[in-house]
Amino acid sequence: IALQLACAETLSKLGLMKEAESFYSEIRSALGPLSGQSADILQIRWANQWGYFLTELRGDPTAAKETFDELRRNINLSATGLQSQHAAIISSEFNIEMRLGHYDHAHLLAEESLKLAQASRNIRAEARAWNSIGITLISLGDWQGSAESYERALALARTIGERRLEVIALHNLGLTRMDQALYAEARECQESYLSISRATGNHMAESYAPSTLATIAMSQGDFDQAEALIEQSLKVAQENDWSRLIAWNQALRGLLAFYRWMKSDAGQLQIAIDAFTSSEDGWKLLDEAGEFYAALAIATYAHAGADLAKSALERAHIAVDESWT
Repeated sequence: IALQLACAETLSKLGLMKEAESFYSEIRSALGPLSGQSADILQIRWANQWGYFLTELRGDPTAAKETFDELRRNINLSATGLQSQHAAIISSEFNIEMRLGHYDHAHLLAEESLKLAQASRNIRAEARAWNSIGITLISLGDWQGSAESYERALALARTIGERRLEVIALHNLGLTRMDQALYAEARECQESYLSISRATGNHMAESYAPSTLATIAMSQGDFDQAEALIEQSLKVAQENDWSRLIAWNQALRGLLAFYRWMKSDAGQLQIAIDAFTSSEDGWKLLDEAGEFYAALAIATYAHAGADLAKSALERAHIAVDESWT
């Protein structure tokens, strides 16, 4: 089972959705009749990896949270023999809480991860914790604190030669630089992220990088480049059945048309509405859903009036966590 978990994790990191999901299903069945401390540790490892799969690849953090709720019901996670699993559990739950929009709680979990890592002098874990803190700070509006956290994560990752952590921190630092309107730095981060990812087998960067570069291009008003990058990213995501990235890029199509409409291209208004509504079932579960619903409501109000715009906002309140609305 431990070997199967390692295989499933590798398949997930390679973005091979169907193969990974098949492994996780087989592992869950195999774990069912087992009991004892070793079985509990394997169950925790399965939950951590399956939670990542649901949250980051399928884009369904609610299902991931249900997995951990079930884990807590079935296993006493505070048992002495399971203390070694504590850091991994916190890391997984942090990721889920972030995707659900529970930023304050996620920040507490990230700080707890940092304390555990520093206490055990685990540089790799500390780099991951600083990266997590950076994610929470940008979500809480502290852009400078976020950038500094990512830079710490980068420095630690490079100290130990941990390329996967390096590319994650680079990508996230680029997102913060974009929010700070430091577009040249943001683009440099994403291009480095893609280059290192190609060298290390992080295949999902082939979709993540162009979609992020598209948002940079949109922010700078280069809509033609943004469109080309969105279509490039979407094509890769569809070829690999990466649900979250498919939904993200379909929503970006709507956001691009919305931006074009705001720049006095009246014909883009209906295109924006159609793009958002046709793909809503996919992107409504994303942590960016609040932004997409806001754009949809404004576009709908401009095109069809208050009643239909109100309907879009009501759907937003159903789909988006209370802390976002």
